Amino acid sequence: MIDVPRRAVLGAGVGALALAAVGWPASASAANTSPNTSPPRRAHYAKSVGRTFTATCNGRSHTVKLAHIRDVAGTTSSNRDRCFNLVFTVAGTSDLPDGIYTLRRLGVPTQALFLSSLGGPRTVQALVNRSV
Repeated sequence: MIDVPRRAVLGAGVGALALAAVGWPASASAANTSPNTSPPRRAHYAKSVGRTFTATCNGRSHTVKLAHIRDVAGTTSSNRDRCFNLVFTVAGTSDLPDGIYTLRRLGVPTQALFLSSLGGPRTVQALVNRSV
């Protein structure tokens, strides 16, 4: 079993919060482009499987296609709308590095989600687990 020091976990959490803070707009005029403050739900994405999203991080935009919505292992049917895994394929020729991206698609609430590689840089995932 891997023993992870408490300080490492706390440091990672603080780092993630700092990264998230960088992406928030500073002015009220940017409020319409800011990520949605309500938590993401599976229902927001259900009708967008096979559709493209714009993923933006650090001023760079990428086109990603929602390939699948998968269940999180151990999730009960009553938690399926709050616990899911979004799997995207990256369009174009550039790889998508891990990071916090603002995902946009007309008809879907804009969300800031952490996208990480899933087996390679051309497939990425966003894990949503609000069961706790």
